[in-house]
Amino acid sequence: MTPAQIAGHTHVLGAPADWDEARDGPCGALHVRQEGRNWLSAWKPNEAEIAAMAAGGVIALSVVGGQPPVWVAVADRKGRLVPDDATPPAAVDWRKLLVRYMAAVCDTEGVSFVDLHSGHTVKLTDQEKAVLDQIETEAREVRDARS
Repeated sequence: MTPAQIAGHTHVLGAPADWDEARDGPCGALHVRQEGRNWLSAWKPNEAEIAAMAAGGVIALSVVGGQPPVWVAVADRKGRLVPDDATPPAAVDWRKLLVRYMAAVCDTEGVSFVDLHSGHTVKLTDQEKAVLDQIETEAREVRDARS
């Protein structure tokens, strides 16, 4: 599989400082999206890999340098994870809650949720604002689909 650019990426990871290309092989950039404690990356299977999985094959996960806790799921073209029950509760439950809340309160006059709430209770970083803007876009899509 090859790394794909995940929707709403928040970081671009490269080779660790102690990476030796002669020993470890090439290490390209990996676009990731941080959601709480979870770091998500996207991977695109080629036709042979898709055929192998369709025939009952599995995905093999290799982590260089040790085995941190990991999970694997499938995401649609917009970066939404499918099926829902494969996602980590700590990340998705809060995201779904925000999407549902924002879908209910999104201003139709063009005032964004971030502009409306910034500075009232917490100061948001630019990165946090970008993530909330992405969630708000998703919430507007949910709201518009209901109409």
